[in-house]
Amino acid sequence: MILLDTSVQPLDSTVRTLVTQYAWIAAIIVIAAGIMVFLLYRRISSPLVRMNESAKMLAKGNYDTVFAGEGYLETRELADTLNIKAVELGYNFD
Repeated sequence: MILLDTSVQPLDSTVRTLVTQYAWIAAIIVIAAGIMVFLLYRRISSPLVRMNESAKMLAKGNYDTVFAGEGYLETRELADTLNIKAVELGYNFD
């Protein structure tokens, strides 16, 4: 541990400077966190929104619907499963 012994004469000025610096740092961190949340939200939700639209088309009887799986493994697996079921539903067993 390094201890520095300095006298801080203008204490009010030093405190104001530190508070200003901490406020700017906090603002930058909050803005960066907001941007990261927005980007992650879009990356996770976009494929699910598209799959939901495809599922609505499938529910209306359009068995040629293709589910596009992008992004995370679970999303791709869900798309593959839904594509298989769409083919099975559209298959004519006559």
